Formats: sequence, structure tokens, C-alpha cells
Amino acid sequence: MKIMIFKNGGEVVMKKVYISLFLLFSVYFSVAQQNLSLYYQTWLPQSTELNPAIQNNCKLYFGGLLLPLAGQLVPNVHFNYSNNYLSYKDVVRLENGVPTIDNSTIENAISKVKHVNYLAVESELPFLYGGYRFNDKLYLTLGIADKVDFKYSMPRDLLILAWEGNGKSLLGKTIDFTGLGVDASYYREFKIGASYKINDKLTLGISPKLLFGKANINTQKSTITWETKSDDYTYIFHTDWEVNISQPVYTIEQMDYDYEGDSLIYKDTINEKISPKQVIFNNKNFGLGVDLGAIYKVNDKVNVYASIIDLGYIKWKDNPQTLKVQGDFVYDGYDVRPFLEQNDSLNQANADNYRDSVIHIFEPSLQKDKYVTYLTPKFYIGGTYQWKEYLGFGMLARFEMYKYILHPSLTLSANSRLTKWFGATLSYTMMNNSYTNIGLAFIFKLGPVQWFLASDNFWGFIWPQSARNVNLRMGINLKFGCKKYEGATLIH
Repeated sequence: MKIMIFKNGGEVVMKKVYISLFLLFSVYFSVAQQNLSLYYQTWLPQSTELNPAIQNNCKLYFGGLLLPLAGQLVPNVHFNYSNNYLSYKDVVRLENGVPTIDNSTIENAISKVKHVNYLAVESELPFLYGGYRFNDKLYLTLGIADKVDFKYSMPRDLLILAWEGNGKSLLGKTIDFTGLGVDASYYREFKIGASYKINDKLTLGISPKLLFGKANINTQKSTITWETKSDDYTYIFHTDWEVNISQPVYTIEQMDYDYEGDSLIYKDTINEKISPKQVIFNNKNFGLGVDLGAIYKVNDKVNVYASIIDLGYIKWKDNPQTLKVQGDFVYDGYDVRPFLEQNDSLNQANADNYRDSVIHIFEPSLQKDKYVTYLTPKFYIGGTYQWKEYLGFGMLARFEMYKYILHPSLTLSANSRLTKWFGATLSYTMMNNSYTNIGLAFIFKLGPVQWFLASDNFWGFIWPQSARNVNLRMGINLKFGCKKYEGATLIH
């Protein structure tokens, strides 16, 4: 006798709740750094984070959390949200003014997801940063910041399986979970940068970085398939799954198969004495990185910009753990006669036998070797046209490389410096299969104090139900010895 999982007519209500919560979690907990509205605001120091060739118009600037008074009263806020497949309105509909999730909304959401779907988080806490004009050609910068980079990839078949089970549209097909995984890193970045004017037309920039990892989980391999035969409901599983972990809180001491005892041996320990200080100042996981940038002045009105950000790696040596599961398994049925006869001891023995056989076939193993992860590189290329002294227009293409796939976006912007104390950017961005991203950036300067507020999709705060991308960044810079600004996007 064969038992199908998620058989039609099962616990539909609970399943609906689980799927709904998962979809809502996916919609709300997803972030990716963009800051596209800041790229051409060259009088804002934060633009150098996207292109190290940009030279600020001031002799000196600095800021960050360690900045006395200003750094604590108005700390830099950096929030970003993005996913490439769903918005709130795709999951929830209003019925007489009441948010409702039912079969139609869940099926509508599943119909819109892609083969592999991505959620991402990239956040930054700048402790200290600054810049100094050494001479007419050379501009130097530095920065210290903590960064969190989180990415989650989810295959479409996983949602279909959770909603329908394997006895409907997936019956007789190979369910592909390939791509399922998490890549998350918390690390500290120390960087110094230099921008140098080669001549009147070309400016180059470089920013080498020292990286110190604090914690990481990384899905190195993720090949998982499951086929349910339509004639006799035989299950065929294949998996090649590998995940790396490095963190100071939890340690897996042993995970292997005992062939003599025919059982899985698993031992772990929790470091109950761990303190936040040990995590924050951990310097055992070392890495290197670099940002590269260039600006070419075609003429007095046209500039071309290009940059590559976050080329680098981290080698994880502190408490490294690699879990591996690899193998193939064919399941052609389960003997339910002891269950029907209410023979508990024989039924338990059968269950234990199946469990141990599956564990044995897939051969779970644990290794404790150091491993390497790579930063997520971003590529920017674009140009500006200076229409008036106070107004310029820009176009910017951005490509983020993740899992050997380029994720593109395109931004059109109008960049202005209306007065010596106020500037603004209005932008429109196409990204993550979303075409309603209207961005704004405002920059105010009073004396040496510069305050800025930027979002690549402020519409998401007004109408969050339809947003796949919402981000916000604001903070304070202190600037001294500033030259007269000659335009919204000119090289300084």
C-alpha cells in the first residue's frame, strides 16, 4: 500500500495558513542595496560608495556613528527592500475593506513566481568615513562600516508542492528544488580610496578593502529533485546538498553514520558564555576586496561613468562547519499492515528501519575545513547630460551578479542643484520585474552640515501594497572648504 503526502482533502486550512505566512514573510522581509538615486549626486559623499572615481567638491568631509553628537543624534539610516516576484497585493485582496487570503490569492501568487525566486538583504552601519582633497588631481577617502548581506533563493516547485502536494500538477513530473538556499554574511569593512585625475577628461578611482567576517551561512551546493511516478506513485529522490557555517554561538561536534549500529550520530554544543564583544571584535575570518571606478568627460555637457563595486572574498576559519548530504533514494511503498493491525512495536520497528535506510543512503557528513565565500559584485555604467548649469539628466544601468546570474536594472534621472544649499534628484527605475519605481533624493546644506534623504522608490511608502522595492537612506555629513558647485553632474 502506498501513502501519498499532502493528499487532496487533507489539512487544507492549516496548509493555507502556512503558505500565506510564508508568502507574506517573503514579501516583507527582502532587501537589496540600490541607492541608484545617489549615483550622480556627486556633491554627496555617499556617491563615492558607488563610484570611487567621484571627487567631492569640498576640501574635507567626514561623518558616521562615531562622529561626536551629530553621529548619534542623526545616525545614518540605511534601509532597502526588494524581491523579484511578489508584492502585497499579489498575496492579499480586499473584500469589503477586509484583507483576505484564500485559494484564489494563493494560486495567483504562485502563478507569478519564477523558476527560482530571490530575496535579498544588504544593510550597512557606517562607523566612520571621510574624504580629503590632497591636491587638484588627488582625492583620498576612508571608511569603516559593518555590513550584513543576506540572500535567499526559493524554487517555484517548493511553493507548488506545499500548496498542492505531489498528487496534482506535479504528479509524474520531476519536482526541482535546485537553487534552494541561503547566503548570509555579517562582516566589517575597512577601506581607503583614491581618485586621481589622469587628465582633463579621465578620472580613475580605486578603493581597496580589508574584510573581517563575523558570521556566515552559505549554501555551496543545492541540487535536489523528487519524482513521483504517475503509475505506481514510486518516489525517486536525488540530492547533492552542501552548506557552510561559521559562527561562534553553535558548534556541531559530530554528524556521521554509524554503520555498525545502523544509526545517525549527532552531537552539538552551545557556547553559553559568548558575548556580543566576542562577535563584534572577531578578526579570525580575513578577506580582501576592492571597488573600481572611472569617469570620462566627453565634452562640457556629457560625462560617462562606470564602476565595479564589491569585488572580494572572505576566508572563514573561525568554527567552520560544512554539512553534506548526497545520494539517491527510491521509495516504492510503506508496509502499513502493522499500523492497521495496531501492532505498535512492529510498526515502530518498520519506521526506524525506513528512517535509518534513508539516512544511510544519503550519507550525511560533517567537515570542519576552512572555506571561502565571495562578495556580491555590482556593475554600474551610465552617463549624464548637463542641460543647464542647475539641471542635468542621467541614465544608469546596474547589474548584480548572484549565483552566476546577472540581475539588471535601469534608472533614468534628473539631477539638480537649485541653490547653493539645496539639491534634488528625481528618478525612474526598472528593476526586479517592477516598473513603478519613482525615486527621490533631497540634499540640504547649512554651513558645514549637509543632510540628505534618498529613496529609489518613495512610491512604495505611499502605496506599499504594490511595491516590490522600497528603500530609504538618510544621514548627516560635515563638509569644509567647499568650492562653488558648477553643475548637477560635473566632475569636481
